Amino acid sequence: MTAIRTDVFRAELSRRAFLNYTAALGAIGMVGTGLPTTGARAQGRPDGQVLTGSHWGAFRATVMGGRFVSVTPWEKDTAPGAHLEGLLDSVFSPARIRYPMVRRAWAAGGPGTAPETRGTGDFVRVTWDEALDLVAAELRRVEQTHGPAATFAGSCGWKTVGRLHNCQSLLRRMMNLKGGFAGPAGDHSTGAAQAMPHVTGTPEVEQPTAWPVAVAVAPVIDMLLNPGAEFDHNGTRATFPDIRLAYWAGGNPFGHHQDRTRMVEAWKRPDTLIVQDSQWTAAARHADIVLPAATSYERNDIESVGDASGRAILAMKQVIAPLFESRSDYDIFAAIAGRLGRGAEFTQGLSEMDWIARFYGDALRQATARGMAMPDFDTFWNGDGVVEFPLTTGESFVRYAGFRKDPLPETPETPAGLTAICARSVGTAGRNGSGPLPKRPGTGRHGPAAPGSRGRCGAADGPTAGIGTLQPARGNRSPAVPPMV
Repeated sequence: MTAIRTDVFRAELSRRAFLNYTAALGAIGMVGTGLPTTGARAQGRPDGQVLTGSHWGAFRATVMGGRFVSVTPWEKDTAPGAHLEGLLDSVFSPARIRYPMVRRAWAAGGPGTAPETRGTGDFVRVTWDEALDLVAAELRRVEQTHGPAATFAGSCGWKTVGRLHNCQSLLRRMMNLKGGFAGPAGDHSTGAAQAMPHVTGTPEVEQPTAWPVAVAVAPVIDMLLNPGAEFDHNGTRATFPDIRLAYWAGGNPFGHHQDRTRMVEAWKRPDTLIVQDSQWTAAARHADIVLPAATSYERNDIESVGDASGRAILAMKQVIAPLFESRSDYDIFAAIAGRLGRGAEFTQGLSEMDWIARFYGDALRQATARGMAMPDFDTFWNGDGVVEFPLTTGESFVRYAGFRKDPLPETPETPAGLTAICARSVGTAGRNGSGPLPKRPGTGRHGPAAPGSRGRCGAADGPTAGIGTLQPARGNRSPAVPPMV
């Protein structure tokens, strides 16, 4: 990728990058003809610019001759993400998953066949109807034979931006309608914050509840390798479920864990692994069923600008039609829910644009109640596609400043009524000799304690949902578009 100007990025895939991508795909038998060059035709969209968004900021996508050709950072973003330069690579990468695929050995022998060939065996192309039928049948088989806890719905960490096509929310929605699942609790970015109720008495991160068991992100490998074993999590003792099916949509677990050898071994244990993604990640290459998802720029959505500031609401307008046979996450999960007999409950009879209009309507009601001006949905969507809100700096923010100023009205809801320097409730005293957490540097894996000391004790699935790197301003109370639940 080469920056033609400092403010405009164009798709120019280098020869070296092309050869590297092609070699990687050739290793799994996926190289074919018809790779996109510098653009993809956008069905019916006129030439010009489209304002949309990404994790790295809002931007204007340029369409020329029906093709998505360049990216220009939104002019009101004072600190656009440098990653915008590589955005087009994610759309036109030769590593795009083009079609629904099934691992050849699994297709021939069914669930649990030749797991040792995961990551090395090749795939066969199937139709969408065949792939969706296989997914629905396997979800049904595992639940009826082993119960809801035998299905692990992954998708922790990275995801596409947008409130409707949030693959994590959609996966949980579909799994809950199915009858339940075992899911991850927390994420690698905010997992430690879940212990804060034991320290300050106040939650730092809100987490969804997955039925019937939640497994912290980090021990996923231990869960797959040790079904039935006990483990500690956030001050409680729990038991790893016996996972027979894992469904991963968003994020690449092979990039989350340091011990790849154990990860590869763990990935052999379930009967069936399903991965829904836009790229042939390591997780996708080790899957049994692979579903091609559209990128954020191949469907419509809505999102807030600014992770914390919420300084604007942005219409994420579709730039181009989905490449190859990829489909939006919403369409994929709606089709699976339909095959499970829960399609009406999943969609509630609403289309993609119906949901987006509903989300905007919720924000509009918040704005009206606060005396803030917002246009109606049609004016918003068909006009500039962005609603900005005034930001107020307010006072300098210091967490727990009220408690420091006057502890009595702000007494922490901890067992001692004080900030817990040593939170024994989240330690493992009496098990493995590790004691309460956190520890003084030097005890065990944390280092030795001082002589005579007993040791010093010291995210919505939690990735940020907003667009870009715009600087937040404390005190802003702008309305927000809600997530899909």
